[in-house]
Amino acid sequence: MEVVSSPSKRTICFALQQSGDWGRFEWYTFDLSSEDPIITNCSSSNYVHVHAYSDEIEEEFESLTPKAYLYNDEARLPGWAVVGGHQLYALGGSGKSCKRYSNSVRRNDLLVSPRLCDPQTLGVPDKGWCRLPRMLSRREEPQSAVVGDKIYVFGGAMGRYYKPSNRHPWSEVYDPKYNTWMPLPPPPFLPTRDFLLASWEGEETTHAYIAILSIHDRVSLLYDVDDRRWTQSEFPYHVDFAHGSAVVAGGLFYWFSPSEGNLHAYDLDSKVLYTSSPVDPTFVNGLLRDEADPMLGHLGGDTFCLLYSLYSKVDPSTRTERRFLHCLKFNVTFDPNPTRRRIKISLGFCQSYLVKHGFLCKGVLL
Repeated sequence: MEVVSSPSKRTICFALQQSGDWGRFEWYTFDLSSEDPIITNCSSSNYVHVHAYSDEIEEEFESLTPKAYLYNDEARLPGWAVVGGHQLYALGGSGKSCKRYSNSVRRNDLLVSPRLCDPQTLGVPDKGWCRLPRMLSRREEPQSAVVGDKIYVFGGAMGRYYKPSNRHPWSEVYDPKYNTWMPLPPPPFLPTRDFLLASWEGEETTHAYIAILSIHDRVSLLYDVDDRRWTQSEFPYHVDFAHGSAVVAGGLFYWFSPSEGNLHAYDLDSKVLYTSSPVDPTFVNGLLRDEADPMLGHLGGDTFCLLYSLYSKVDPSTRTERRFLHCLKFNVTFDPNPTRRRIKISLGFCQSYLVKHGFLCKGVLL
């Protein structure tokens, strides 16, 4: 989950990839508010135990309506980016055979134009999407960061024998002002597996930065957006492999480990790693039943949110499923004893919604 802006009212925007139709995506939004009526007290043992379906359970949850559709044969697993809090970009992906990656780019403005979100609009594939210049490299599920109004794209499986070059760079940037893609300087090290990525603006300088953490390679990379310069350092810890969603707050690089169920915070300056206890054992067991990794967002100060989905089987004979989307809000504090390097998590509230089909594949915090 990416922090795009900091308005007073925060909105969660997320995508579902349709089961059985891997080129079809549906985008939804909901407001993140402690006063939302669809709130479950996180101290209750029920908020993550929706594993046995009944009509009574379904009535307790609100169903969400899609705000935009995208159907694209060549973009089975695209990357996503949101610019300015309203322009949604679909980046790359792969074909049905997954043997050929795509460099296609599409933009959609429907997510903040409710007047366009009528049934007729939603029923037309690709309605509201426009094609943009293709990326320089073909990419499947690339990582992206938005700095200002520019989109920075990194990695994505680009082939076994891929070698970066100016024509086919490992990382590149899109400037909407000139409607062009430009290669970034090659990093001193290329991650061999998936990696974590987050962007932020420096507090003491006007520079913006993009940090990449490759846990498998035990390497961290820092890109100075203004100086166009990479620096590399060692990540001296053995922790559970993770990829995808990360955020930087107060000089700490945060990510959530779904298999361990805990939160990590890595100090990019002192190279110190802080770790929490599991959020809740039942919470972790529930996550292991789903295909999507939880997505972390920073709400400001010491407050964060976690977007994830669980499912409940409706009828064992038909194996029909209902998916429940949860957004968990929590606060973090650090142990006053610096030698313990522990994070304490205080659960806040959990907003829950019913999603009748599809797999959670992306979430963005607006």
